[in-house]
Amino acid sequence: AISLNGSTNVITGVAVGGLPDGIVDTDMLAANAVSSAKLASGAGGKILQVIQTVKTDTTSTSSQIPSVSDVTGMSVDITPSASNSKILISYHLNIGASSNVIAFFRLNRKIASGSFSEIFVGTGTPGATGYYATTVIYVNNDYMAQSTSCFLDTPSYTLGDTITYKLTYAGHSGGTITLNGYTGSSNYLTTSSITAQEVAA
Repeated sequence: AISLNGSTNVITGVAVGGLPDGIVDTDMLAANAVSSAKLASGAGGKILQVIQTVKTDTTSTSSQIPSVSDVTGMSVDITPSASNSKILISYHLNIGASSNVIAFFRLNRKIASGSFSEIFVGTGTPGATGYYATTVIYVNNDYMAQSTSCFLDTPSYTLGDTITYKLTYAGHSGGTITLNGYTGSSNYLTTSSITAQEVAA
């Protein structure tokens, strides 16, 4: 039976699902009362969290394809808050290099304590070893250029796992690739970022 305590104003005896539809609205919910996992249920496409790494200093490499180097400071960690989420991963880079230097950038993913593997890269058989990437820049003259990419990843993970995304890079035809600056100069400094967004399945 349902009873109301007049002293404490507490109602007892209400069964689960016993309240009429619509009696609880958004204003009655406490802040953060709904977990990300609950929010994700039946809410496909909603953004559950956003993690971003911003790099404001410069870094460079003289590595040549097929060898690659990590892009220092350009990685992001995200721990999904719900099962079966997708991860929308994107990056925006500002790159400087000397004439005829081709810049290759590759996206890599690691789940929990596993190893990094390249994802979202060209899968055809290039004419020369290692000539594949997520994004490639080639300009005939000395340059500063931008490189961007966006990919909706569907990783296989266990709830609680941390997923790490990082970039690797290398050049071709010799020379140096500089992130956030112009090769051989302290002028023209810029910023770059890599962003991971958890998307409800």
